Amino acid sequence: MRFLAASIASLLVASPALAGSSNVLTLSPNQDASNRIELLLTGNDNQLSLSQTSSASSPSGNSMTINVQGDRNGGKRSSSKLTPTLIADLPWGSLSQTGHSNAMDISVSGSDNLFAAVQQGSSNVMRGSIVGNGNGAAVSQSGQNNLASFSQIGKGNMISITQRSW
Repeated sequence: MRFLAASIASLLVASPALAGSSNVLTLSPNQDASNRIELLLTGNDNQLSLSQTSSASSPSGNSMTINVQGDRNGGKRSSSKLTPTLIADLPWGSLSQTGHSNAMDISVSGSDNLFAAVQQGSSNVMRGSIVGNGNGAAVSQSGQNNLASFSQIGKGNMISITQRSW
């Protein structure tokens, strides 16, 4: 729990915009020292839930780098209650990694973009970039050594990626 508090404090110090109007950031309490999260929010009403879990015997942790710059991104959009998720049981605004050596980078500009991602296993990599308004993206990777990369530019784009390997 001490590491979680230190992580939140370092996020607040490193990203003063995190304290912007009505931004909601939820960090899973099972973070450990081998996992790394970097985050920068500069808009309002953004909503993210971040979770990383690695086993005690894992050789290295997971990493997330997130950069959100608009308003109402992640799981917060006026119509998100009406917009079903693109992947079952993966709620908008949820970014989760379980296993080890997984990497997730998401960079979003604009407003009203919904996104979610989950990686389970080892050595999975997900890259993403959303530029514009009203877009949606969901990525699910299970197994090991999966690579997913996407880019959305404009308005109203939707993408769903599911990969499984063992």
